[in-house]
Amino acid sequence: MKKILAIIICSLVLTGCGNYNLVDFNYDFDKAIIKMPNGDVIEVNISTWSDSEGEQITIVSEDGTVYLVSANNCILIG
Repeated sequence: MKKILAIIICSLVLTGCGNYNLVDFNYDFDKAIIKMPNGDVIEVNISTWSDSEGEQITIVSEDGTVYLVSANNCILIG
């Protein structure tokens, strides 16, 4: 019984390490404010968006334009 309990505890601890999420949260955003490389700031109506393991966010605007931006240069508005 103690071995099974130890295995379960170790599995939970190891699963929680790194960037792995035990619970996935979904967020809805309508607009994004993006700082472009030339310094311009644009506001985009979001069709879909996704994030990756790093700091990058992929935003598809309502007109179909795809933006791959750093999270440091983007504000998502719900």
